[in-house]
Order: sequence, then structure tokens, then C-alpha cells
Amino acid sequence: MTTLALVLLRRGGRLRPVVVAATTAVVTSLVLVVVAVLMLPADPDELLFNVVQEPGLRYGTVLGMSLLVVPLLLLLHQALRLGNASRQRRLAGLRIAGVTAREARLLGAGEVAVPALVGSLLGIVGFGVLRSVLGGGADGGPSLVVGDYGYSVALVPTSVTPTWWMVTSVVAGVTALGVLLGLRTGSGVSDPPHGVSRRSAARAPRPWGACVLVALVLLTVPAAVVPPVAYALFVDGFGTLALVAVTVLAFVSTGPWAAHLAGRVAQDRASTVPVLLAARRLVVDPRPAGRAGAAVGGVGLVAGGVGVLLGDVVGSGGADFFFVFSYVLVALGLLVTLLLVSLTLAVHSVETLTDRRRSMASLHALGVPATDVRRSQQWEGYLVAVPMSLVGTLLGAWTVGGTAVVDPAAGPAPLVLTLACVVLTPVLAACAVRLAVALTGPVARRVVDPEHLRTA
Repeated sequence: MTTLALVLLRRGGRLRPVVVAATTAVVTSLVLVVVAVLMLPADPDELLFNVVQEPGLRYGTVLGMSLLVVPLLLLLHQALRLGNASRQRRLAGLRIAGVTAREARLLGAGEVAVPALVGSLLGIVGFGVLRSVLGGGADGGPSLVVGDYGYSVALVPTSVTPTWWMVTSVVAGVTALGVLLGLRTGSGVSDPPHGVSRRSAARAPRPWGACVLVALVLLTVPAAVVPPVAYALFVDGFGTLALVAVTVLAFVSTGPWAAHLAGRVAQDRASTVPVLLAARRLVVDPRPAGRAGAAVGGVGLVAGGVGVLLGDVVGSGGADFFFVFSYVLVALGLLVTLLLVSLTLAVHSVETLTDRRRSMASLHALGVPATDVRRSQQWEGYLVAVPMSLVGTLLGAWTVGGTAVVDPAAGPAPLVLTLACVVLTPVLAACAVRLAVALTGPVARRVVDPEHLRTA
């Protein structure tokens, strides 16, 4: 059974196992860093940056590191869908040859387990690399000198090391998560022994999340205009946390509906082949792109809020090294997240093109240039990522700053930095989509190969 699973893994191509291994490796490294941070005592025997050194800030850092895992899991889930139709056809052929349904599912899990396990083991090596590059120490480890002062920028503890059973648990957990996601990606395909049949198409997403967002914005209007209302709602901090949590959940649930709406609007107004192809894919299957778009919107939410907070810090004259470097770390995290989510959109587009490679090759044979097929990937990303990032940035700025952004007493800094975030975030989202599509370009070029028109 193991040998057969390895044979199926080799027949499935290289892209899928490579992405699975790379993603699980990074997830394992991040989780091990989180474990090491949680193991730190109240007074560590090493010098680290404040967000890791101080116990009061440590848990917020752990939350931020944990959130970086979310776009990686989105990319992993999307990568596992690559070649899903071909894989199910191979398993159906094995069913005809006598393999039971249980054995077929085990073979499918084995195809995912091998690269996930390899990636998890490589993640241990990645954790060691992070410790050597960003690790602390008695002398502070890596540091920056600003003026007459030196500041430690070490983020990974070296005075504590996860035990063998912690490392084993992380490796086993990440591998099991990869296997579960792999099994979930094949849950939409039944396993009859005489072929593969797909479930009927799901109905279009509903705009309930958008309705909740509108209600939340309307709720914050009196709170922003009337100070006693804001004081009553947010005096203890719980109201602010609840508002942010509900906003994020509503925004995430809005993603598929927004992707479907963008596809419908673009489809009705498309004047070029790439736009029409991209719009049709969003209309037919909006949920994977919508989930990635919601993550892009989440980046916009954080970027809008950070723009307001940074403007407040600059306006108050409190822009010391701690605040500046903390916001630099947040900005780097947002850029990495944006690139990963855009790569998820590109991988989803590759998966859609691969599953429809016969029709794509037919279009190319009828005269549609191969460049139009590749540009449709870019447009699919643009139609989802740019609007979601713009709306997310505006919503984040309004949720955190409200009318204080345009308050003359605060000076021009909050408004200028907020507007900069509103403009730059969609531009960066578009650039990330373009870069991600360029990385997956070779796969997209192969889908128009005339060989896909062969019937025997």
C-alpha cells in the first residue's frame, strides 16, 4: 500500500508535493517559535526585543505569530486541490481493479502524508535557522544602534528549547492537519467504482456578512459622533474587542459573496477575453477565491488600523524605537501575508485551468492566444484582491479611528498616514497578485498544450 501511494505521488506531478512540503515546513517552524516563546520565564536569561522580553506583551506576540499560520493554511488547502480531478480518476481506476473504498481513501491520504511529513521534519531545521539568525543571548543577539543607544531585535528565544516530545507533537500535529485538509479537498467527489461523479453545483453565496458589516458601520456612527455613546460602549475595552471580532468574522463570511458579485459585474461588462475568462471562473466557483479575498481584506483591516495608530503616535511625538520597529514588524507580516494570499489565488486559478485544460487547449486551437489565458489569472486575482483590500483598509481605519482621523486638533499626520495606507494597500495587493501569477506562469502555459486535445 505504501509503495502504491508513492507511485501515485510521483504520477501526480511535482508542484503539489513541493508546495505542501514547503508550507508545512514554514508552519512547523512558526509553531516551534511560538512554543519557545511560551516557555520563557517571567525574567528570561537573555535579551530579546520588548514584545518578546516583557511578559505583558508576550501573548500578543504569540497571537500575531499564530495569525501568520492562517494564510499558510489557506495556501496549503488550495495546493491540495491541485490535480484533484485527475487524482480521483486514478483512484476510480484502482476501484475497478479491486481496491476497496477504504483503501482508496488511505491511498489518497498517503499522497498527502508523505510530503507533509517531509515538510514538518524540514520545519525543525527551519526553526534552528531562525534561532541562529534571530535568536537572543546574554549580549542581546542581533541589534540595531540608533543614536547613542543599541536595541536588541532578537525575536526567537535561545535560553529555552522545546523538549523532544513537544517537537514530536508539533511534527505529528502539522502532518495530521495536512492529511485532514487533503481528505477534505476530496470530500466533494464521490468514490463509485465505475467513474467519478461530482456533486451538483452549490448555490450562489449569500450577502449576510455584508449586511452585518453595514450594521456595524451604522452602529459606530453614533459612537464616533457622540462621545458619551463611545464611552458607554468601549470604556472597559471589551466593547472594542467584541466589535473587532465581529467585524473580522463578518468580513471573512463576506469574501465568497464579494467574489461572486465581482465576477457577475465583470462578466456583464467584459470587453476582453482575459476578463471574461476570469469573471466566469469567479461566477462558477467563487468560494476558494472568496476565502483568499477575505484574507486580503483582513490584511486591509489591519493596515487601516495600523495607519491610524501610527498617525496618532507620530502626531503625539512618541515615535521612539519601540513603536517604529513594532510597526515595521507588523508591516513585514502584512506584506508576507499579502504575498501568500495572492499566491493562494494564483494556485486556485492554476487548479481551475488544469481541471479545464482540454477546454483551454480548445480555445487556444481556435485562436485565443496563450497570453490571454495567463492574463485571466491576473484578472481573477485583481477582481477579488483589489476591492477587498480597499474596503478592508477603509473599514479598519474607520473602526479604529472613526472621525478622529479628520480631527483638526490631531494634526495632519493621522489623515495623511491613513490615506497612504488606503492607497498603498490595494496597489500592493495588485503587485502581489502579479508576482504570484508570474511564479505559477509555467504551469499555466502548459494547459494550452495541444496534447490535451488527444482522446487516446
